[in-house]
Amino acid sequence: MSSIETTPLTEKQSHSWQDIFTGAQMLFVAFGALVLVPLLTGLNPNVALFTAGIGTLIFQITTKGKVPVFLASSFAFIAPISYGVAQWGIPATLGGLVAEFPVAIESYQLIIISMASLVTTLVFAIWAKGFLKLIPIIAGIIVGYVLSCFFGIVNFQPVIDAPWFSMPAFTFPEFKWQAVLYMIPIVIAPTIEHVGDIMAIGSVTGKDYTRDPGLQRTLLGDGLATSTAGFFGGPPCITYAEVIGAVTLTRNFKTRVMTWAAIWAVVMSFIGKVGAFLHTIPSVVMGGIMVLLFGSIASVGINILIKHKVDLSVSRNMCIVSLVLVFGIGGMVFDFGSYVLAGISLCGIAAIVLNLILPKSH
Repeated sequence: MSSIETTPLTEKQSHSWQDIFTGAQMLFVAFGALVLVPLLTGLNPNVALFTAGIGTLIFQITTKGKVPVFLASSFAFIAPISYGVAQWGIPATLGGLVAEFPVAIESYQLIIISMASLVTTLVFAIWAKGFLKLIPIIAGIIVGYVLSCFFGIVNFQPVIDAPWFSMPAFTFPEFKWQAVLYMIPIVIAPTIEHVGDIMAIGSVTGKDYTRDPGLQRTLLGDGLATSTAGFFGGPPCITYAEVIGAVTLTRNFKTRVMTWAAIWAVVMSFIGKVGAFLHTIPSVVMGGIMVLLFGSIASVGINILIKHKVDLSVSRNMCIVSLVLVFGIGGMVFDFGSYVLAGISLCGIAAIVLNLILPKSH
């Protein structure tokens, strides 16, 4: 991790009206990724806003208000949630914690829209500076949406018909053991990501959050936030690297700012037109961004192997990685009748079992 100049965080945090607007800015940074997950998985974006806000508040209470991070929808769960919704329905999938994915390309217009979204996201992620570098997903969605309006494939009638105030469409869980077992292996990757984010924000603020309040509290806060999100029908929560980047940029280390970001998210979840507007975003816009998104998730796994200096020239390591990759990419399915093992769940279990039974070289 590269060293970052830090400004000592004062123990006494003064309150100011600027914190309210800074909190709104933090929510804006997280907004693209926050709403992208529910839109891709068939969950309700207003519920995702609500659970992100509530989850962040729960995290702040659990960690005694010491860690300035924002929690929202986790990318790691996109594929398993989509599969789970299709297999067992939304309530059962939430208990273990089907999106309308882009249809087949039918015209050059759809190709232009999806590629414009992808290219814009890439450009902002790689070449943008300062604040703009923190919002590549929002930038990609905006460009794709504008092009969609230009080509006349956006229907604004649902936004016009939607009320200004409405309760989020909460979906409460029901428990099926198949869905529970399917979700268990998937928590490994978000846990590793959580630890990395906590260490990253610590390097920015100059504080060791692994000691105070301690990883046991931050992990508990994240877990409680995810459980609460699942109870109300929202996607699982995870600490957001984008928001950590915004904290680094603004040098505002107050946890109160994240509290205001959470409050903004909860307030917006009750605005009916927000959810209606998000549903007008054509699936083809999301399709272009998904190409980068799923590749990025795979890259995170590769980066973990590199950081831990895993030698893939060793036969044992090569066999584990190769089998897991082929199982995932090839769509391997183990059908046990009432329970189907596939996707990330199958890959996770396969990796764990192979790591346990294959002899280690001495």
